[in-house]
Amino acid sequence: MEALIIKRITIFCSDVNFQDVFKATREQVFSRITKEAIGVPRTIGIVLQQAFIQAQTNTHDQKIGLSELNYGISAARKTYQRQFEGSIKRKLLPGFYMDMWNAIITKAISEKNKHPERPASHILIDPVRKEYLNILCENFHLHFLSENIASKGGGSYNLYSLDYDICNEYNIKYAEEKDEYTAIRFIYDNIIREFDPYFTKEKSKSYRCPQCNKIYEETEVVKSKVKRCFDDDAVLEEIVHMDLPRTEGNYAEVEIKILGQISSLNKAEAMNAREIADAVGCTTQKVSLWGSRVLAKKGLINIDSRDKNYYYSID
Repeated sequence: MEALIIKRITIFCSDVNFQDVFKATREQVFSRITKEAIGVPRTIGIVLQQAFIQAQTNTHDQKIGLSELNYGISAARKTYQRQFEGSIKRKLLPGFYMDMWNAIITKAISEKNKHPERPASHILIDPVRKEYLNILCENFHLHFLSENIASKGGGSYNLYSLDYDICNEYNIKYAEEKDEYTAIRFIYDNIIREFDPYFTKEKSKSYRCPQCNKIYEETEVVKSKVKRCFDDDAVLEEIVHMDLPRTEGNYAEVEIKILGQISSLNKAEAMNAREIADAVGCTTQKVSLWGSRVLAKKGLINIDSRDKNYYYSID
């Protein structure tokens, strides 16, 4: 991470060094950007760009300090959040992903409220449910960190962290050491399993025990008229498998993010192609060509011409 940041400074400002740009310490800068970006160059770029712009508003000292750095980190998170919410709004992504995210953040806040002094920033998920979280990771609400993490309660899990700025927003302490995120309370399978029906590929029935939450396939209990749990004899509940909600359009990932970004902008917030490209991580040409030749022609977005530039919004 340190090498990526120094390289960006060298490329764009070859005649300056670290102390010329930052008034915060190297440890503070690298620690905070690392937690937010998790090695994603685009996020590093947004953080540094917005922190620098904010620093220029100070007439006395235009170096980047902690307040400017926090502003850049928040700007990066809000950029991704708007793309995600815009994609849900336009039904480019199924709405249950927002439900899943709300369930995750609600549990994290609950854990924080129980023990405010303890971290509640990481989650452990059974590897069989890894695909469930792909969209949340693509939109940087969650960050996939590692496989095969042993929990103190037993079992091997995939480790994720909540976005660093989201943790700051909800006053959730961010875990720094391994011992802080392997406790049983970090296992979120009881939350995520509620979305199993959306990801079940086969339409055969399955059953859940209301007491221990163990899942049984229909073949395991097909011979029993009254289907009961093998462990605690509780009567099983049938899981109704749901079809994946239909989305509107057949778009590539970058196209979903472009339309999601534009869908979050009213006329007063309209952005030009360069600003959208920087936020999404694509070329200006992709935004302008796809926006004018496809989205505008379909009536999905509005394009205004002003100051010899085109600005994109939802209205």
